[in-house]
Amino acid sequence: MGVTKPFMFQPSNELRRTLVIRGAVFLHDMTICVVSFLVAWWLRVGTQAFLESHVALPVAILLLTAAAVSLALGLSAGVWRYASLADVFVIVRVVTITVVTFSLIMFLINRLEGLPRSVPVLSWMFMVAMMSWPRILFRRWRSVREHERKAARPVRVKNAVLIGAGSEAEAFLRLVSERADLPYEVVGLIDERGRRVGRVIRGVRVSGD
Repeated sequence: MGVTKPFMFQPSNELRRTLVIRGAVFLHDMTICVVSFLVAWWLRVGTQAFLESHVALPVAILLLTAAAVSLALGLSAGVWRYASLADVFVIVRVVTITVVTFSLIMFLINRLEGLPRSVPVLSWMFMVAMMSWPRILFRRWRSVREHERKAARPVRVKNAVLIGAGSEAEAFLRLVSERADLPYEVVGLIDERGRRVGRVIRGVRVSGD
């Protein structure tokens, strides 16, 4: 009688890579939350008072709150390569819910005793900025790399003029800028309605109707 081997789940390389990337993003965002909170507290009270403050409990509550909200709203699921204004809105939402929930918990615990009232506000600003900028800069860096790859290709890039100056044209321009395998260089736009002649979309001028 043969022996049946127990089933063991073996994640694919792509799944492992996805989990590692999302874990790194999650760790990045949680680190930003803690650092922003500590910097805000330090700026508010000064070095001496900060060293004498009891920050362990607030930091632990903030970290747990941020982790729960981030996981619930899928903050780490965003792809930095395609970071956009929508990702910034998600960050603002996550940070706002985190800070408000944290403040309510601390109020219930000790009526915010020992916690300067401006610290949550400063923390909110630091968190939003420090979570948004790395994503925006990473997307910009990838875009520059794609342009360099396109310039170095032996394939001849074709000049193109797009008919239309709306959302479809903007989406195509964005796609061309992000992918080196598209052999196109958009040199002009045509607005069939003539309402946007002379205006610029993603650096390309609407030349005529």
